[in-house]
Amino acid sequence: MSRLIIILGTVIVLPLITLVAILFFVLDNPDAYKQQASEMVFEETGNQLVIDGDITWRFFPPIAIDITGISLVDPVNQKTIVSLNQASVDLALIPLLFDNELSIDGLSVDGLVIDAQIDKQGNTNWSKPKTQSIPNKSSTQTTNTTTAATNNTATEQQNSVTEPDTASSMSINIASVSVTDGQISYKDAQTEESYEISITRLQTTALVTNQPTDLTAELQVKDNQAELSADIDIDGTIMLNDQLDVVTVKAFSIDADVDSKEYGQIPLALKIDAIINSTQGTANVQSLNLDTMGIDLSGNMTVTDMDNVPQILGHIDIKDFDPRPVANKLQIELPPMSNKDALSQISLSTDLDGSADLMSLTNFNLAFDQSKLTGKLTANLSNIASYQFDLNMDQIDLTGYMAPDVAIESSPTVNSANAGAAGNTPTDSTSGTASNASSTIATASIEDSEIIPVQMLVETPFNGTLNLAKLSYEEYEFSDLKLQVDNKSPRLSLSTTMKGYGGTIDLTTNIKAIRLGKKPITDVQLTISTLDIAGLAATESITGALDVTTQHRFKGDMVSEVLNSITGNSNYTVNNGTIDVTAFKKVATVTDAIIGNQSSISQWPDMLPFENLKGNHKFEKGAAANQSFRFSFTNMDVSGKGGFDYFGNTVDYRVSTTFREDVNGPFTVNPKFAGIELPVDCKGSLDLDASELCKPDSKAVSKIMQDVATQELKRKGKKEAEKAIQDKVPEEHKELADKLLKGLFK
Repeated sequence: MSRLIIILGTVIVLPLITLVAILFFVLDNPDAYKQQASEMVFEETGNQLVIDGDITWRFFPPIAIDITGISLVDPVNQKTIVSLNQASVDLALIPLLFDNELSIDGLSVDGLVIDAQIDKQGNTNWSKPKTQSIPNKSSTQTTNTTTAATNNTATEQQNSVTEPDTASSMSINIASVSVTDGQISYKDAQTEESYEISITRLQTTALVTNQPTDLTAELQVKDNQAELSADIDIDGTIMLNDQLDVVTVKAFSIDADVDSKEYGQIPLALKIDAIINSTQGTANVQSLNLDTMGIDLSGNMTVTDMDNVPQILGHIDIKDFDPRPVANKLQIELPPMSNKDALSQISLSTDLDGSADLMSLTNFNLAFDQSKLTGKLTANLSNIASYQFDLNMDQIDLTGYMAPDVAIESSPTVNSANAGAAGNTPTDSTSGTASNASSTIATASIEDSEIIPVQMLVETPFNGTLNLAKLSYEEYEFSDLKLQVDNKSPRLSLSTTMKGYGGTIDLTTNIKAIRLGKKPITDVQLTISTLDIAGLAATESITGALDVTTQHRFKGDMVSEVLNSITGNSNYTVNNGTIDVTAFKKVATVTDAIIGNQSSISQWPDMLPFENLKGNHKFEKGAAANQSFRFSFTNMDVSGKGGFDYFGNTVDYRVSTTFREDVNGPFTVNPKFAGIELPVDCKGSLDLDASELCKPDSKAVSKIMQDVATQELKRKGKKEAEKAIQDKVPEEHKELADKLLKGLFK
């Protein structure tokens, strides 16, 4: 756009300056100098000046020269580059009579039409290589003598015309300039830029070189490439130097109503102080203020090499603003957030260093809500856009930026058959036949969503590092997070480390086959060291220091695809912890009461301490089923199978516990229980704690206890067993004990 401004400034000013220059040589007999004027213009531009109208004096005060029918024509294709219907020049009488000085009181131009074009080779239509001659319609050669005399005369006249004009300077003194009904078109075949400018009115005060001139204008600008148009009002001060290659603008304001086919009307106000040097190809923007859509931007910059690839060095500041109305105006859909005030305040301060193709934002300082982001960003916008970053953030609480919680409703517990068949696919609700009619769970309607943005990753290569001092989400907090990412389709690598809950977390993710229309394959490796498991999981069901190593793979970019394809293995160790064994104690308590011999299991504490718990977990062909896990601690081996339904918000695992008779353990096990598998069903809502989720399978326990207790009960007799149930079995377990007893004495 800066290149366009320089070019348009040149093609607008050039005809006006050329017109003024011609006036210096047409005072005695205006029409006699049409040819000389045309030759002078051709010498400077390579184009032909055609004056089809008249050049006439108007002697009645004010003294003036009127010119009609002027055009600048490409001599090769005879296309008109610049034309105007009429120009009037008012001359100051006193300087003309007494000082023989041409002083212009006013310059009025009507019907100015400019057609500026750049071809694919970068050649302009307004400046061409100079040639030795141009067509001369008025010359007729008769004899060699006449020809020689004519040539000599023309040479003298040419010298007299060009002598005052130097390439280095030109003095201008015009009391005022007025341009009405102007039309300018600009097309660049290299960049496919295309602009149309209509000048309704352009007015200046005295236009004198090296002196400030007030300028006002009303324009209409159309950007055909971007499908934008704007009504523009201009008001400011400009100053030209003697060489006409330095333009200084002061308090220059541009007020525009931009009309976009896609976004509608957008108001814009720009104020600028700048010095533009077209010879050096530089612009020193001393002050810049932009106000649009509630955004208040200020800054300064220096632009060099504007004729080739402009280089920019500067600084910008953006005051606090609410980005949500801006996003709404620009039809940018922000993701739904649980906090209605999230992302409501943004400010920016940064240095600029680079070009339109490669721009670096250094000393980058972005503040949004309660977070601050600093560092460096680099954007390579040539060919395929790519981005690099090295950023630091003080803190962020993700809670308010996450999607709002979905509506929760109660529904019956899912039985194992239904849960196994449901799978991890989106569902509105989950229902089934409950093993306990009074048991209900909370279910949620969760929509499937994209977890790997394939299109963005394909179209936008990026790499960099982000350091985050503090990360919060709901009640969770982590610190010293470091994220390193390198995305270059078809592969992405991501490494994340962080601290929290007394331990460290290292996560490595590698995604391959990132292509449009293909399903990416993701490998994830996770290492956790000495993490406080109770603090992280916000549960008292298990405590201790957790160590984990995992390797998993999944295919797809949607949540449902990930859950349905995940495979992999995890090995874990929990040191110096406790685990909730309430469910197993209930089984032992019932059996002890029936047998009449109290075992050590029923005397275990609800939270059983252990020094070391080791186990592993496997995903096979998805998360909905076929999961298996096994862990051991103290006198107990636990194994299980099952899965979870993410969209149904439910789990369904069958857990088996086997007690070992180990005299070296902290607790002993009655030999009658050793080696027997005690089944527990963990079934219900993901929101429940393990102690509420996991219950003994009464039918399976009855069968097992029947085998254990049959001989002992028959030895003692039915009456003694009934008395034991009434005296020793807790009230909540008596019904189960009665059923067991009836089964034994059928």
